[in-house]
Amino acid sequence: MKAVSTASNTITINFSTAFENNISRIELMSSATATTFCTTQSVDITGNSSSKKNYTFSDSNVKGSTMFYMLRFKDNSGNWTYSPYLTVLVN
Repeated sequence: MKAVSTASNTITINFSTAFENNISRIELMSSATATTFCTTQSVDITGNSSSKKNYTFSDSNVKGSTMFYMLRFKDNSGNWTYSPYLTVLVN
């Protein structure tokens, strides 16, 4: 996952999946404190994929000079897993 802050206080988050198996949803979660995260955007996944897929989310609802982002993955059974969070300094 990679994040870039722009001059207009928008943060663009790019990430890729090498394959998608047993995943039904990917959510981008954001926080201004790194303690309480809220879902900012999401994408529903349909079917399995063995090829690389690229995703881009943009967050224009920046709430501080530092933002924190993580990805949350929902499997087909309804269980969630989380990526480590990424710290972004806002321009």
